[in-house]
Amino acid sequence: LGPARLPRPGPSWGVAGELRPALVRRFGLARTVPVIAGAADSLACALGAGVTEAGPVSEMAGSSTCLNSVVAEPVGDLDVSNYASPMRPEGYMTETGINTAGEAVDWIAALAYGGRGGRPRASDYERLDREVATVAPGADGLLFVPVLGDGERDDPALRGTAVGLSLRHGRAAWARATLEGVAFGMRVLLGVLSRGRDPVTELRVSGQAAGLRSWNQIKADVLGVPVRRVPGDATAAGVAMLAGIGVGAYSGPEEAVAAACQPQEPVLPDPVSAERYDAVYQRYQAVLASDLARVPAAGTGP
Repeated sequence: LGPARLPRPGPSWGVAGELRPALVRRFGLARTVPVIAGAADSLACALGAGVTEAGPVSEMAGSSTCLNSVVAEPVGDLDVSNYASPMRPEGYMTETGINTAGEAVDWIAALAYGGRGGRPRASDYERLDREVATVAPGADGLLFVPVLGDGERDDPALRGTAVGLSLRHGRAAWARATLEGVAFGMRVLLGVLSRGRDPVTELRVSGQAAGLRSWNQIKADVLGVPVRRVPGDATAAGVAMLAGIGVGAYSGPEEAVAAACQPQEPVLPDPVSAERYDAVYQRYQAVLASDLARVPAAGTGP
């Protein structure tokens, strides 16, 4: 396609136009306001979480999970997506992701904690969070690969798989195995992001699923890095920061983050739990590579 057929690219903080006069009158404004181009959700979330340099990784912890990091040059790795930086003229941002992360938790919460209606309330998630904390790392031998969306982004044949299930396991063990399974999937992806590049120094977590304290500790123990929750809606905050940069309220992303991003104290990895998870992670990788976690190819079985 010729360039004339494509939209004209512009910076995420650029002024794309102004609010139309009819809307200015409808909203009761004294004058028109500029409209900023903005950025994709996960990229704006990374800015809202304060991920502006290499090292920390942003996790947009929603129904699915997006992991974003800052790099100087595009990554020549087909397992990683590259985007132009949403926060400055130079640099890039990488992305990998998991299809069913928070949605896997919603699934187990609805099945085991949602009551007769099957719709979990905030109090049900709080109960799940408390019960998960009572189960030791490793979920009493229950391992769950929570790929519940009929395939993963980079592997359409992958399916959810549970091994080690016993009558002794209750809903708390299954819930913990779900949280651990997502964390193991994240460990795979962070390993991809770190191949030949700056090591991951910290995980910045934002979104509704970031409120589960037990999950943040599991992530810290499985990933071996501090986990810091960013309260509020980091995606909306990132878009607001871009607007502030675009109209000159902030000189750049660093000033915007200093003014608007207030991450909580880090959740640190527990060395004993981390060592235990290293062994469980080996089991996870073995299951992931086995036929148990895949739909049989056509003509090879039922």
